[in-house]
Amino acid sequence: MNKKFHVIMYIIILIVVLAMFSGTAYAYYKKVIVKDEANVTIKTINLLVEYDKGSKINLNDFKYDEEYSHSFSINNDSVDEIGKYKLQFEIITPFNKAIDDNFIYNLECTTESADNINKLIKIEDTPVPVSNKEIGSGVITPNTVHNCKVNFKVKNNNQDKEYLKDKIFVAKVKVLSSNE
Repeated sequence: MNKKFHVIMYIIILIVVLAMFSGTAYAYYKKVIVKDEANVTIKTINLLVEYDKGSKINLNDFKYDEEYSHSFSINNDSVDEIGKYKLQFEIITPFNKAIDDNFIYNLECTTESADNINKLIKIEDTPVPVSNKEIGSGVITPNTVHNCKVNFKVKNNNQDKEYLKDKIFVAKVKVLSSNE
């Protein structure tokens, strides 16, 4: 009976250790989403993403002479691991059924870090896609913040702008961790 008791205790200890390990692993890799009225924060393994106005871009009532901005920051809160990420447009409601060369975006990410390893994204005057599309990738060193801003506008090229009436555009800029 003494031997049987020890075997049962070893099995119980093994189950408890495995449960603690799987709980810790789950908590480490789980995405945590914190949401309030103006900010959305998504935390993955090393990257913390904060959107200034929420993650959804909702543009309607276009005016060809105005620019619409959406800002977010990417923070690598690791102390020793370089982060890699991809930016993706998730198009919910496209501006048109086909790509409109007049509806363009600019995207620029900046950092205060002087480290040459950081890879920043800069895209200029590119037509907005009509379906989900990866738009760039970056590399971020430990304890560094990339501040990104995407601007949407309609080119003023002296064309008839009447087709802009009642147009809407709804999308998200997703930040995906691409660490391997």
